[in-house]
Amino acid sequence: MPNPVYLSTGAFIGRRNNRNHRLAVEYADRLDCDGFELMMFRDRYDEFADVVAEYTAAGLNFPVVHADKSIGDRFCGADAAEYAYAADVFRRNCEIAARLGAHSVVTHAWGYPASNEDPARIAGRLAVLIEAAAAAGLTLLIENVPCTYGDTLPMLEYLLGECPALSFIIDARLAQFHRELGRVTQSPVWPSVRHIHISDTRADYKQWDALSMPHQPGEGLIDWPAFFASLREAGYAGSLTLEATAMLEDGVDTETLNRSLRFIRAGMAGSDAAQP
Repeated sequence: MPNPVYLSTGAFIGRRNNRNHRLAVEYADRLDCDGFELMMFRDRYDEFADVVAEYTAAGLNFPVVHADKSIGDRFCGADAAEYAYAADVFRRNCEIAARLGAHSVVTHAWGYPASNEDPARIAGRLAVLIEAAAAAGLTLLIENVPCTYGDTLPMLEYLLGECPALSFIIDARLAQFHRELGRVTQSPVWPSVRHIHISDTRADYKQWDALSMPHQPGEGLIDWPAFFASLREAGYAGSLTLEATAMLEDGVDTETLNRSLRFIRAGMAGSDAAQP
C-alpha cells in the first residue's frame, strides 16, 4: 500500500496571506494530497472553534496536527511557569486535534534558548505530553528539532532510552541540518518513527542563519534518491507530510505544491520522477 502523503497547512497558510484558514477549504480539491497536517498558530486560538467547525463541515481530512511550535521553547527551560504554560497549551492543542479527527500530534519537546541543555529535565517532563495526547486519543510524535548541544539523533535515542514507548517524527530538513539524514534508518529510534516531514535546505552543518527557509524538495542539498531508497529498503510504512512553503498573498500555488507532492510519491515508489 502506498505511503499516505499529506500537506502541511503551514506550507500555504501564513502571515503573507493573513493566515487565511479558508484556503484549505477552497483549494482542497485542487491539491494532490491524502489529507492535511494542521499547523497550529499561537495567536489564533480564539478562532479555532470556528476553524474546526468549517473544516469539519467541509469534510477535510486532518490525520495529523502539528502543535504550536512555541511549546518546545517553553517546555524545556528551567522556568516552572513557562513549563506549566507549555503543558496547558499542548493540552488545548490535543483537544483541537481530537475534534478534527486526527490520529497523531507532532510536538517539539525543546526549543530556544534552552534547547537540549538538560536532557534529563526534558525526559522527566515527557509524561505530561504522553498523558495529554493519550487522553485525546492521539499518538504523540516527538520531532527531531535542532539541538544547540550536539545533534538530534543522540537526543532522540536518549529520550527513547528513558521512555521506550515514545514515537517519533523525523524532519528530513532538520536531519540534513545536523548531517544525520543518512543515519536515520540505522538509529535505534527508527522502529519508533511513524511520520516524516519533507522539505529541503541549503544550510551547511548547523548553519543557524540559513535554517529558517524550507525549500521545495530538490531545491537544496538533500540527496533525495538516496533518502527515499533508504526508506524503501527499511520498509517504511508510515506517512509523510510536505512542509516546504509555497505562499501566495492570494490563493494557493497548487502547481508548486502538487509538483512536490508527486515528487514524494515517486520517490517512495522508486520512480525516476523523483530525481531532483
